[in-house]
Amino acid sequence: MPMAVESQPIQPYELGKRILAAESVDELFSIFARHGGLYSGINVSATWTRLAKLTRGPTLSLDEKLLTLALHSKSMVERGELNARALANVAYAVARCTGKARLYTTPLFSAIADASTPQAYAFK
Repeated sequence: MPMAVESQPIQPYELGKRILAAESVDELFSIFARHGGLYSGINVSATWTRLAKLTRGPTLSLDEKLLTLALHSKSMVERGELNARALANVAYAVARCTGKARLYTTPLFSAIADASTPQAYAFK
């Protein structure tokens, strides 16, 4: 799991801006590798959504960086750190971009399903 943190803590707003401004999958994974330990549910949701936009379809392959993101996301889901909107966004983005990497994301989908049931009233 990513736990590396820069010497100067990044502000949540700045982290969100960096995620949304990432211009490549590699840049997005680099941001996650440096700051993943600071991620909130919003940051996880933004990362998956940006990943889906950058890949333009189910093109991601099996990759250690993707596995790390999926496992980190799953842990956050299981700890209840994603609200209903973030759960929905992550589920949509993961389905849209993972393709052959579904092997890595199936446990994440299961965690989202389990976490979504109690939050069903909050989905809009």
